[in-house]
Amino acid sequence: MNLFRRSRPSGERSEQDNADARRAHVLVEESREIVVVLDESRRVLATSRRARESLDRLEEGAPFPDEMLHVGGRRLRKVYDSSHPRS
Repeated sequence: MNLFRRSRPSGERSEQDNADARRAHVLVEESREIVVVLDESRRVLATSRRARESLDRLEEGAPFPDEMLHVGGRRLRKVYDSSHPRS
């Protein structure tokens, strides 16, 4: 299941697609962790509530700032990258 890519032409979404999108939104929004979802161009697609509260200058649709790769002396880590499929 790929939550951020369309499997159908634009405008054609099934009920399952809509349900998947709602679940993905809730998963990110309600996370206790700082979650930022980026596209392959490092533009911000979605953020958790905690990310918006903790990180200044996060804006959906904007490029993720390079200086935010380190927060509180710690480097942010990438947990999942859809461009590198798991074996």
